Amino acid sequence: MEETEKKEEMNKQTDNAANSQSMNQTYGFAPDAKLKECKHCRVMIPKKAKICPNCKMRVKMGWLKKLLLILFLLVIIGAAVCGAGYYLYLYQNSSATSVTSTEVISGDNSGEDNSVKETGAEPAAESAADSDSTDATGAQDTQAKEEQTAETQTDAVKAEEPALQNETVVDKQSESDETVMPEGLLTTEQDDEQPVISLPEDKDVAEQQEDEESFKESCEQIDYKTMLRQMEEYLDKPTTIEVTVVAQIDGGLFDDNIYYLCVSEDKKGIERYYIIRDDREEKAMMILEGDVLCIYGTLFDQCRLPASVIVTRPTVPAISMKFCELLDE
Repeated sequence: MEETEKKEEMNKQTDNAANSQSMNQTYGFAPDAKLKECKHCRVMIPKKAKICPNCKMRVKMGWLKKLLLILFLLVIIGAAVCGAGYYLYLYQNSSATSVTSTEVISGDNSGEDNSVKETGAEPAAESAADSDSTDATGAQDTQAKEEQTAETQTDAVKAEEPALQNETVVDKQSESDETVMPEGLLTTEQDDEQPVISLPEDKDVAEQQEDEESFKESCEQIDYKTMLRQMEEYLDKPTTIEVTVVAQIDGGLFDDNIYYLCVSEDKKGIERYYIIRDDREEKAMMILEGDVLCIYGTLFDQCRLPASVIVTRPTVPAISMKFCELLDE
C-alpha cells in the first residue's frame, strides 16, 4: 500500500512538472518564476498571478473584498462588545436595587422590633419601681399630702384677691375705651361700605389721543427722491404725505396685509407713486378710491410695482400708515 501511494505521488509530481513546463511554454512564464497550484483547476501558475491563465478564475482576493471582510468583522466585534456592556450595566443596576430594597425592609423590621422591645421593657421597670416606692414611703406621703393641701388652700385665698382687683380694672379700661373710640371704627360693616374710587373709563382713549398727537407732531415731510436714494437714513423715521388713493391691493407685495397704491403731484406736475400699508390699530374709517388723505407713518422699504398695476413698473417708497386724515373725497 505504501509503495502504491509513493508511486501515485511521484506520478503527480511528474504530471505537475510536465504541466508546468507545458504552461511555461504556452503562457510564456519566466523559468525562475515561483509557482503555486490553482485552487480551481489544479494547474501550476505563478504565485503573483491574481487570475489563473488556464481557467480564468480569480485566485487572489481583491483589496475591496478584504476591506469589506475586515469591516464586517469589526461590526460583529463591536456589536458583541456593546451587548456585553449593556448586559453588565443592567445586571449591576438590578443587583443594586435588590440590595437597597433588602436593606430598607430589614431596617423597618429592626426598628419595629426595637420599639416593641423598648415598650415592653419600660412598663415592667416602671411597675417594679412603683411597687417598691409605695411600700417604703406610704406613711410619709400621707403626712406630706395633708400639709400640702393646707398650704395650697391658704395660697389660693391670697391669690384670688388681686385677681379680682385686676379684673375690675380691666373692665373699667374696656368701658372707657369703648366710649372714647368713634362710632365709625366700631363695626367692620361700615368699613366695607366705604365708597370705592373708580378710575375714569376714558383714560385709555385719552392716552391714545395723546400718543396720536405726539406722533403726528414728530412727522416731517421728506422729498420723494431723497426718500428713495437715501432710504437707509430715513427708515422708521416718522413722515407725512398728502396723496390720492388710486387702487386697493389685497396683499402679495410684502405680506398679506392691505396695501393702497397712492399718487401725488410735485411742483413740476410729475406724478409720484407710493405704496401705503394699512397698519392702523383702529380701522374705523374706510378708505376708498379717489380719497385724498394726509398720511402719518414711517418708511419701511421700497417696492417695484408689478406690470399689472402700472405699465412703467417704477420703484416706489413703501410707507407704513399709522394714522390718516380724510382731506377730500
